[in-house]
Amino acid sequence: MKIDNSWWLDELKFFGTYNPSNDELITVAEITKPYDHDSAVEIYTALVNKDDIKPLLEEPFSCSWPLQTSGPHPTCIPSGRPWFRLESAGKVFETLVVSWESAGKTILLPDQGFLMTYGLIPRVIKSDDNDVVYWDDLTIPHYGVVKAKSTSKYQYTYITNAKIQINKLFLQDYATSRDKVIAQFYWIYSKVKKTETINSILKDNPHGEIKQNGRTFLFITDMDNDIQCEIRGVRPLFYPGVSPIIGDFFNVQDLKWPGIDETITSKNWNQFPGQFVYVNDSVLAKYEERPDIFTIDPETGGVSLSSIWSVGYCRRIGRDIIGVELKKLYEGNLSNVIKHWYNFSVESPNVTDETIRNASNIAKRAKKIIEEIFEFGSLISKIDKQLFNEHSPYKDFIGYDVDKLKYEGLWSNPYLLRVANHCRKSIGKDTFQIRCSYLQTAFIENFKEKYFRKLLLKLGIKSEEIAKLGSLKLINLFIFYCQLSSETGLQLIKNFIELDKRRKEKFPALTEEPNIITPLKTLFMLNVFRIDAVHRGQNLQKLIDNYDIDQASLHAGWGELLDNIYDGIGEMFEKINSILKDTNI
Repeated sequence: MKIDNSWWLDELKFFGTYNPSNDELITVAEITKPYDHDSAVEIYTALVNKDDIKPLLEEPFSCSWPLQTSGPHPTCIPSGRPWFRLESAGKVFETLVVSWESAGKTILLPDQGFLMTYGLIPRVIKSDDNDVVYWDDLTIPHYGVVKAKSTSKYQYTYITNAKIQINKLFLQDYATSRDKVIAQFYWIYSKVKKTETINSILKDNPHGEIKQNGRTFLFITDMDNDIQCEIRGVRPLFYPGVSPIIGDFFNVQDLKWPGIDETITSKNWNQFPGQFVYVNDSVLAKYEERPDIFTIDPETGGVSLSSIWSVGYCRRIGRDIIGVELKKLYEGNLSNVIKHWYNFSVESPNVTDETIRNASNIAKRAKKIIEEIFEFGSLISKIDKQLFNEHSPYKDFIGYDVDKLKYEGLWSNPYLLRVANHCRKSIGKDTFQIRCSYLQTAFIENFKEKYFRKLLLKLGIKSEEIAKLGSLKLINLFIFYCQLSSETGLQLIKNFIELDKRRKEKFPALTEEPNIITPLKTLFMLNVFRIDAVHRGQNLQKLIDNYDIDQASLHAGWGELLDNIYDGIGEMFEKINSILKDTNI
């Protein structure tokens, strides 16, 4: 009976047709019993010379099994250099894993040469059955390049599985770097059902085999008249070709930067001291997604990855342009970092143009709000001390430890950093709403209701009048008293009864609309817009109307409206601080 070369056992057909290179993590070594109590699978991966792969794939496969080692406990002294290898048809292949057996356990470990090539660093995740070691490339960074579950315990059968997996980009790169084919060698043992094909092979014999290109099936009839099958085979995973890691990340490409006549290469980049190139600040988006990894300075546009690499010597220009000194960009940075910045390059702006120089950007706007809120907290704290001879630190009111932030840097706080993230003019409505929620989280939620309530109670307002008020309305009420004090000359404590009387004439019910009108109106609009999902459309329209934005202009993007909101909040706190400074204590 002639058997086609594509034939596979029905029970294991998925293994034969499966293409492991479709996965992000490729299994390069495995010991497991996946199918039933009597089954076993072992997989190893090796580097094969390009001239040797064709004969392996075109002839029935025969291979020493399992992976061969010189130990443990070599039988000769001296034993020479320790070795690990796979052998087939008189050829010896270098493996991508090392393995040995001892005390009923089999150990699998990634090859140290591979680990060294990519500078990988181990990271251990503890587990009750088998710890997992991840190997990370911290320079790119790329986490989980290698995943290693290294120990298989054995007692009559495999009790725990062991597996080594490697990211396919790194495997492709290693194949190219070593100029060899990376091939997967597999051995499968399993009980199988009798079929017409198997019967035709065995006939009256207790054993038989099917030889195909790149694999061999061996069938054995056991004492229970069941058919056991052993499969040995090889399949290629990656051929030498592209270099997605070393080539793309570590070899500087020739680039033609706007505004520079010469092509910048790996040889001449250091010949342009003081020369700036310019990029759109969307270059920061990739880094903003991982603030746990990258350090970003929103005010300059600079970025660093720990002490591994840094893009410094940057400056913000206009609303959304970052200038970076060319020489410093190339100096000590990976090729992929340089290429990433190049992908956002723009024509050189006219840096002498006052309109461009004076234009604000998202970081300036965010910092303006932060500094005004810090001053607001300081003024409230001082008023509290002057009125009642008590001193509540202003972090009690605004929720931020200002001294700590001044020492560690404003942007060390993740909520403040987030409001300073770049913002394209073309953002859509959904992104706009998310950015509004960032403002609400960073500034409104941090206000401490408890301390503003205590402040009003100490002034003399009745507890039941403000029992239902949240932090914003409490702040608003206090600002109103200060505003009224400033306008009338009445003192905040001495004349509080008169101030409260005048407030009641204008706004008798504190919990009903219209609420007390102060410069805090912008923050109320932002807060209601965020929390009231049912009426979000109406509240969004109020925001648009408040900033006199042409509805049609929003088709081009919501970024300008967000700019106006940032500016509005900054100006609002500036006015509030002015009121607090003019309050008659």
